[in-house]
Amino acid sequence: DFVRLRRNKFVESVECTLDRQFVVEHSDWDRIRKYPDYPVPDVNNGYGNAYDQIKMLGGDWLHRQGFTGEGVRIAVIDGGFFNVDGVRAYSHVWNGGRLIDVVDLMPGRPDVFNGNPHGGQVLSVMAGMDDGRFVGTAPDASYMLLRSEDDRYEAPVEMDNFIAALEIADSAGVDVITASLGYSSFDDGVNGIDIDKLDGMHYRISIAEGMAVKKGIFVVNSVGNKGATSWRTITVPSDAKGVMTVGAVGRAGARAPFSSYGPTADGRFAPLVCALGRRTAVLNHRGEPSYNSGTSLAAPLVAGLSACLMQAFSSLSPAQLTDAIISTASKASSPDDEVGYGIADFHAAYLYIQKKYFGANK
Repeated sequence: DFVRLRRNKFVESVECTLDRQFVVEHSDWDRIRKYPDYPVPDVNNGYGNAYDQIKMLGGDWLHRQGFTGEGVRIAVIDGGFFNVDGVRAYSHVWNGGRLIDVVDLMPGRPDVFNGNPHGGQVLSVMAGMDDGRFVGTAPDASYMLLRSEDDRYEAPVEMDNFIAALEIADSAGVDVITASLGYSSFDDGVNGIDIDKLDGMHYRISIAEGMAVKKGIFVVNSVGNKGATSWRTITVPSDAKGVMTVGAVGRAGARAPFSSYGPTADGRFAPLVCALGRRTAVLNHRGEPSYNSGTSLAAPLVAGLSACLMQAFSSLSPAQLTDAIISTASKASSPDDEVGYGIADFHAAYLYIQKKYFGANK
């Protein structure tokens, strides 16, 4: 089969990574909508533990203007969403008909709501809503949950799952994709990532993520947590071209030591911007406010507030949104390899867009 494929003039290369028949399963998520309703609080009524991380990015100002992600469709690609179907802090999403779909690219494993909790914490910093205790960055957005990761091992097949997730999200018409996944090595010890090839054009997962941007999707990816290791640099697919790559800072604004940093192999800044990733407020699998750390949590903070900007300015392209976010970040005049353009400021980005693209001020 490989020989026949290679004979086609339009085929550049062929790699075998799939060790099973590729299957996509859609979870039985209709039951979620039957979860008892939970009163949706006023977003201005109290952020609780989440205040610092939203205030740091100017997201509280966006929320006060009424931009909370309504009408924007966000796809979350991750490794599992343990018990989010049983947490009432998401009931405003389920009962409001704003769960687009739940797609499992890892059939044969426990369903997405009984597996890894990582994706649930990622989702919480965007969608969570618990009056006075916690508010996410985009509580009124619509969400699509996709599991591409197998938490039993690290293998190249997961990159294929990720690409399939991108395609499924695209077919669903999402506006934003956020992924807190990255790869630098695999358990087989053979198919590792070459740092010198982190230019967005060598690894299929990065090529595919860049293609999603070209199709008009605003893609956000964490840069990885290798900053304090011998690897130190970014992971794929955060080398993808056009993607909003996000690193982690602490509350004082300095790069978190674990946060990976660039540049990419072709000299681009990665991360482009940063958000709070050290002791980030999350909801745990029981729906209780808690804290965790990682660029995995910084990325969805940016993704959610980017969705709020998209609500305000629906006609902007991913490139225009990226321009606004990096041009108004804390180190826009002096970017560096460690934090890129610095901490994002979505209040300033809103005003920048209004002036540059619409010729108005408020």
